[in-house]
Amino acid sequence: MNWEITYIDGKNYVRIVSTGIFNVKELPRGFDALLSSDFWKKGIPLLFDNSDLSFENANFGAMKEASICYLYFAERLGPGKAVLLMKSAANFGFGRQFQFLAEDKGERQIRVYSNEAEALDWLLDPRNLAHY
Repeated sequence: MNWEITYIDGKNYVRIVSTGIFNVKELPRGFDALLSSDFWKKGIPLLFDNSDLSFENANFGAMKEASICYLYFAERLGPGKAVLLMKSAANFGFGRQFQFLAEDKGERQIRVYSNEAEALDWLLDPRNLAHY
């Protein structure tokens, strides 16, 4: 699983494009890379673009492990918003499982979308946006 992390300057959010096969054991490496980026600011909006990520080996247990990993990084991520962009209905379901398991583990609001325009509308809506 690979993460391509890009700061979108004009819109002030971070886009993380995930490719390969979902592997919960690789999540800490991705979060470490995000949090050590030059542009990192606690609370900045995050768009996790999982459109090209395969969830072929994923299950509820993997989503539970992913939520535990998220808990480890939640304080450093800070308050704000995060979007999981998913391509298929099955992957959308995995995203919703993660949202359900992880959202109460940190201050960040998490939403799952299959439409990028809708995802960005919610993510960048200034109402209730974290201050960083």
